[in-house]
This record gives sequence, structure tokens and C-alpha cells, in this order.
Amino acid sequence: MRVKFLLFCLLFSLVNYSVAQNGSDENLLISIEVAGKWGYIDATGKMVIQPQFGNVLSFAENGLAAVIMNGKYGVIDSNGKIVVKPRFEGIEIYRDILFAKEGGKWGIIDKKGAYIAKPQFDRVGLY
Repeated sequence: MRVKFLLFCLLFSLVNYSVAQNGSDENLLISIEVAGKWGYIDATGKMVIQPQFGNVLSFAENGLAAVIMNGKYGVIDSNGKIVVKPRFEGIEIYRDILFAKEGGKWGIIDKKGAYIAKPQFDRVGLY
């Protein structure tokens, strides 16, 4: 029994679960790596977003996820469409707030990548 539990924990840690849109299992996206590139499959194993990214982060409640391409962060929607072109040093998404790092400072951007608050903060976080 303990071996099965440890195996489950190991397998779970190897797969990064990401929930897109409303957070239901129906919209569960699982990040996968193939030949050094990351993409997403659904809970049935169907390829939803082809592996094309250097790395991916979990989907936020708003159906957006930060991705890395050529060392720069951008944002995709749950269909894999790039909504914010990869040009940032970092991106954090919380609900409808997108924090973007550029020039070593954090600012706030909209869903098209335009600044709402220019990069001026050393750190950002929600408390």
C-alpha cells in the first residue's frame, strides 16, 4: 500500500496540472513535455496545445497561462493562442491581474500586453 502511495506521489509530481477557464475537470489541462518543448493535453490524453514552449506555467482562473519562448515570458489562452507576445523577463497572473517584469522591475499589464502601471516595483505579491 505504501509503495502504491509513493508511486502515486511520484507520478503526480511529474505532471503539472493546470486548470483553464472555470476550473472544472472538463477543462483540466495537463502540461506535458515532448522533446524539450512544453504543451498541454486534456484529461483524456488528447493534445490540446502542441508542445512549442520552452516552459509553461499553470493556467489562472481567467483561462490564461504564462509561457516561455526563447527565454522571454508571454501569455496564452486555453486554446494556445498567444495573447501577450513573449517579451518580458517574468509574468505572474492572478485572476485578471497580470504582473510583468521588464528591466528588472515589475509593472501591471492588460491582457494585450499594454502597461497599466509601468515597471517600477522591485517585487509584487498578493497578501
